[in-house]
Amino acid sequence: MADTLILALLFFVVLLFLYYASGDVNDNESDNKEFEIDDLALHEKYKIKFSGRLSAKASQNLERVLSLLPEKVLTSAESLNIDRHFERYQPDNIGQCSYRDRKIDIHPNYIMYALIHEFAHARTFKVICDDIMANKMIEAAYKIFCEKISPPKRKSFLEEWMEIAGQVYIGEEYASVYPFKLFFPLNGCLTPRSKSNGLEDIAEFVNEVYCVAYDLPDAKIKRKIIAGKCRKSPVYVKKLNLLYQNGFFSEYVYKKVIGYFDAQPRASFLLLTIKLQI
Repeated sequence: MADTLILALLFFVVLLFLYYASGDVNDNESDNKEFEIDDLALHEKYKIKFSGRLSAKASQNLERVLSLLPEKVLTSAESLNIDRHFERYQPDNIGQCSYRDRKIDIHPNYIMYALIHEFAHARTFKVICDDIMANKMIEAAYKIFCEKISPPKRKSFLEEWMEIAGQVYIGEEYASVYPFKLFFPLNGCLTPRSKSNGLEDIAEFVNEVYCVAYDLPDAKIKRKIIAGKCRKSPVYVKKLNLLYQNGFFSEYVYKKVIGYFDAQPRASFLLLTIKLQI
């Protein structure tokens, strides 16, 4: 009798185990099962083209990130492609943004960690193109109306950035193996990757600002920024102001983080607001 009860209990435990195990698997399958992106719905909401496949979790992450970005940043990208096989033809690369057509490709597992970085590239390329067009229009206007006068030299966004940054970049190859990672922020750069070149510096700076403002998981140096490490050099706040002036983040984000970069945030914000209105 006792043996029969023990066997019955064991059988019942096994059944319970199989039931809950199958339930977990089904839950994971539903989380990881991928669906075609609803391009029309997302395009209607965010004004850019979408393609690829997403799981339910990746879809939530995508909506979360896109909801944080202002329209100027979102529409700087021509399209966004989510591709699980992206790293097959781009080894050791989880995302990229093409300069020519500002198309973003990204692996779905890294949306929360790399998408803002890639959108920052898209915005940078858009601002560079706008600067080129503006200078061409100025030159054309001077040729028509002021033949004997040379057009004024208008500094581009990238020229201003490089002027603020100084000669701190060491190339991607050396930045990836930079030995002093614990010392960042350093020389106006927030992360080791920032020391690659100006484009990576911009993208990393923008990414870290959003991570601090919204407590995102990719905040590499959040505690150091909040502790005021970036107040020690005027380079950081100059970079922040230039990015804000060029539409990389909203007034809300700027106000939320300016205090971590400037000891007198209210005065800086007022001066920058006046400058933008002139």
